Order: sequence, then C-alpha cells, then structure tokens
Amino acid sequence: MNYKKLINEYTRNQKYLVIVLLAFIAVVSIGILIVHKMTLRSLIVMSSVCIFLIGLYFFRKKQFNDIYKSLSKEEQKELDLDINQTYFFSGRDYALSSKYIINLKNPKIIKYDSILIIDKTHKLSPHHNTQSVMCDMVYIFTKESKIGLIIKEYRIINSKEQYYEGLYSYIKAQNPNVLEGYTKANRKIINRKYNIKI
Repeated sequence: MNYKKLINEYTRNQKYLVIVLLAFIAVVSIGILIVHKMTLRSLIVMSSVCIFLIGLYFFRKKQFNDIYKSLSKEEQKELDLDINQTYFFSGRDYALSSKYIINLKNPKIIKYDSILIIDKTHKLSPHHNTQSVMCDMVYIFTKESKIGLIIKEYRIINSKEQYYEGLYSYIKAQNPNVLEGYTKANRKIINRKYNIKI
C-alpha cells in the first residue's frame, strides 16, 4: 500500500459511479435515437448533471495528486514507506499511519509532529430534529494552518461509543508534545515558542 493506492481505494466508489454514469448516458442516447421521445431540455439537464459529477471526480483526484506532488521526493518516499509499513485505519474522513494523518475530506497530509494544539468538543447537533443527537469534533492547529477540523461524527447521546476519542488519543500518543485544548494559555505558549498567532 502506498499513497496512490490508498487514494485509488478511497475514490474507487466514485470511479464506479463515473463508469455507471457514462454507461447511463450511452444507453439513454441510444434510446433517444431509437424512440425520439426525450426533449432536448431533459437531455441537457441529464448531461449537465453527469458532466458535473464526472468533473467532480477528476477534480478530487487532482487535489490528492497535487498534494502528493507538492512534497519533495524524499517526503514522498517517507510517506509511501510509512503507509506501507504502518497504515492501519481508514475512516470516512481520514487515514492514519504512524507518522501521518491523511485528511480525505479536505485533502491534506498532516505530520503528527507538526500539530501544536489538539482540541475536542461535543455539542447537541443543530441538524437533527431530536435533541438526542450529539456532534463530536476534533480540531488540530498546526504550524502551517491555524485550524483544521479532523473529524466530525454524529452519535446518539446515550451511546457510549465515542469514535472521535480514538483519534484524539492516537494523535496525543504520536505527538506527546501536543498541547491539549484551545485555551488562552496554550495560544500564548505557541505564540511565544513559534511566533504563530492562533
């Protein structure tokens, strides 16, 4: 397993969707030629939706490839080696290895040792009609970016499963120097140590 294989695995379902869409367009086009029943407007709308979804797939692939290309050859080798040797988990939004978090939702490669502060929070979800759904979130603050939402999970309040806790604990284990909590004191420490305002 290396970075490219990981991304191919992650985008496999989207690739199948693109193939199905292309087959669908071909079948509909043949059907139109045979029966002459579809209006031009319907064909344009259907084709536009298909083209948009296909374009979105290629755009996402390009984002992942651009991130990889932005690394030096040495960093690419280190990332591939690390994924090959230690990659063990891929969630819906991220993949983990011993040295990296690969954010799949907002394409990014984050080294654990670049994380300065980690923060977790949970609150009632405003997007659900009942008051029994919680939204758990983990944020990180790195030297390169001020804030990054790493995980956002919804769960039933009474559920003991806290999916985000595993990621939070793992990041702390991989980087013992990470500061816990987006507090005023921690922000002062980062400002004093790295001259970074967050």
